[in-house]
Amino acid sequence: MRSKFTLMLLIVAAAWIPCSAPQSAYADSIVGIAAMGASETQGTTYDGSWVPYLANDRNLNFGPAQSYNVAIGGSSSSDLLAEGQHTDVAQLVSGGKVNLAFLTVGGLDFPPVSTKILNHTLNVPAFVNQVTGNITTAVDTILSAGPTRMIVLSVPDMTLTGGGQRTLTTAASRQSVLDVVNAVNTTLKPEILGRGQVFVDFEAAMQQWSNHPLVIGGVTINTHDEGTSPEHLWLNDLHVATVGNAIFANLMLSAINKAYDLHYPLFSDQYILNLAGLSGYSGETSNIDYQSFVYLPTPEPSSLLFAALAFSSLFLVWRKKA
Repeated sequence: MRSKFTLMLLIVAAAWIPCSAPQSAYADSIVGIAAMGASETQGTTYDGSWVPYLANDRNLNFGPAQSYNVAIGGSSSSDLLAEGQHTDVAQLVSGGKVNLAFLTVGGLDFPPVSTKILNHTLNVPAFVNQVTGNITTAVDTILSAGPTRMIVLSVPDMTLTGGGQRTLTTAASRQSVLDVVNAVNTTLKPEILGRGQVFVDFEAAMQQWSNHPLVIGGVTINTHDEGTSPEHLWLNDLHVATVGNAIFANLMLSAINKAYDLHYPLFSDQYILNLAGLSGYSGETSNIDYQSFVYLPTPEPSSLLFAALAFSSLFLVWRKKA
């Protein structure tokens, strides 16, 4: 009877582990990290990319001289495929150098079709299929190259970029653009989670940062106007400055922490202000719940059913033993 009981425990464990904490099995297993995307990811300076924060200050391995960051400024999702960013990362995966890849792309698919969006002549379903298809092509290529995981960001809220806030001056124009952003992300999210990967709702994060006062260390950050002074979130049309890159880095760290059950410390408000050259620190005031924007894949229903049946069997064995 004891052997049967032990066997049932093993069956339950096999069923329950992937259901209850599938991400914990990946803890402490990050070998190398790749990054793909456009100018928000490209670069090795703190005012140009979020990657240096993770590489330099948290010792995460983005390769020699951050060479696993293959992002190229100005890339749309179609450009990313044409440039071979995804195949470059696939080679890193197949070579055993990388087993985690970030993908941030899609924002630059919007400017070429902005006029059509605003005059309501864009074929939205075709556009959605193109953008999400490009992103999933990149994801599938990398996943097929070897054991790896991916963290994929949603398309940003293009109404809240520096350029978007400056040029979309009416509620109707903003809603027209936002409707297409939502259409892309509504399609993209289940595609990424359905592949067992991590999805980060960058659109929602931007909305929280922009629609509520963003106070870092007691200093109010201007989230609406573009400017070169350090208290501005937006440096220009599409690029955030130092404060914005640090916030972006915290979002990426939070995605790693939640996906891998790790505890890398986030960058404090005081650190961010010091890096940006801003004075006036009065405490940790930002209080951003970064992990609320990070979505993990849920267990398959069949796995949950198997776990439930295993528990039922275990209970029956226990009753007979008792």
